[in-house]
Amino acid sequence: MMNRDSDDRLSRLIEDLGTVDPPAGLTRQVMAQISHEAQHKVQGRIIPFNRGGIAMTRKAMWGLAAAAVIVLGIYTYTGFPPVGGGTEGTIGAAQKYQAPQISDKDVTLGDGTAQEFLQSEAFDQLAKDPEARDLISDVNFRNLLRDVEFRNAIANADVRNALSNQAVHKLFESAEMRAELENQLKANMSAELIKQGIGTSPSARAAVARILSDSAMRGALSRSVVRQALASAELRQAMANARMARALSRDAFVHAVAARGFAASLQNNALAAELSKR
Repeated sequence: MMNRDSDDRLSRLIEDLGTVDPPAGLTRQVMAQISHEAQHKVQGRIIPFNRGGIAMTRKAMWGLAAAAVIVLGIYTYTGFPPVGGGTEGTIGAAQKYQAPQISDKDVTLGDGTAQEFLQSEAFDQLAKDPEARDLISDVNFRNLLRDVEFRNAIANADVRNALSNQAVHKLFESAEMRAELENQLKANMSAELIKQGIGTSPSARAAVARILSDSAMRGALSRSVVRQALASAELRQAMANARMARALSRDAFVHAVAARGFAASLQNNALAAELSKR
């Protein structure tokens, strides 16, 4: 026997369906069954139905039953919604709730290009060059290489020369020298102001002017990313090593840094791990 609560619950279930389509063939099967029953039953017969004194025909009851079958069929196909209020009971929420969780093996780092680099000729050459391999293996230098602007800068031979130049290193060991370097690199400073200096000693002005008299060196040091790198004592210490300095211009190093997938192999530490096996 149906009552008001049952009717209301069925109505809510139907409304919760939204626009989800029933499984293929379900509607046709249900309607065929209804048609079969209708041919063997007396139609239009009034059956008492306890809903505030309102009577309902057998045909109407069959319609409700068919709707219930469709509701149950679709929930069976898509999954029943979790119990709760608000939007928790919607079909979309139920499907989202049932979605499988992402595991570690589902996550691909470096969009797959890291492995491509590790299988490339560029990596093979890098691994076979002791000096280039040692440079990449240096953790401080490897951290610098994670910066795309720095990687782009060292593609320039003048920048590589500046990074390994001992006279340039001396400039960055002194706060006074660094201040003077910044002064002389400012485009709006006149030659007379540079000559006079601003709060720096004559020796600092002379040392910086001597370095910047080389147009290639001036161009390299004009890049802020290069000056930021040279401000690192760890980098200067690494570049003071003759092997490391030579490695900057080794073909194996230059080609590796420019190769597709090199950056990705740095980001997920695959490069360091692979080099440690060699």
